[in-house]
Amino acid sequence: MPPCKNVRCFYLNSAALLPDGSVLIGGHAPINTAYAYSVTLPGFSPNDGRDPSFEIYKPAYMFGDRPAIGKKNKTVSVGERFRIGLKNGDEASAAMNAKIESAVLIRRTNITHLIDGDQRSVVLPIVRHNSNSIVLEMPSQQAVVPPGDYMLFVNARDEEGNLVPSASKAITVTGELSAMCQ
Repeated sequence: MPPCKNVRCFYLNSAALLPDGSVLIGGHAPINTAYAYSVTLPGFSPNDGRDPSFEIYKPAYMFGDRPAIGKKNKTVSVGERFRIGLKNGDEASAAMNAKIESAVLIRRTNITHLIDGDQRSVVLPIVRHNSNSIVLEMPSQQAVVPPGDYMLFVNARDEEGNLVPSASKAITVTGELSAMCQ
């Protein structure tokens, strides 16, 4: 399903990655009266064309096997190594968990007028990986991962070689901002 299949998204479009890996797409239909939101033109109903439109896009990977990580929130610091539990509830998730090849921190979305000035994606090195957990290492510089809330995704390849993300785990990064960030 392509984004905005069921609703018109033309004006001030935005997209936000959701914790389950789906994408919230939103925007407005054309604004017939520009910014005169309180004006009703002859022949138009009140607020015609000024409705916010939202849709959730579910990529193909959401309908197949995915790696699975624990959901318990975690707080980590810069330079810290930390363990993430793997959920091997069935044979398919255990097989995908065995193929995990990367872990990524995604800063929680903070969008205004199509721009997220704090958007970032940080690949975390995998230090150890066994059938029940992976150990990841945080970057050593606070400028790379400023304090705040992130989503952690782990990625594995499916049978066709496509990279498939898990649903996310909430991660809070703590610490002081470096002089570079102040």
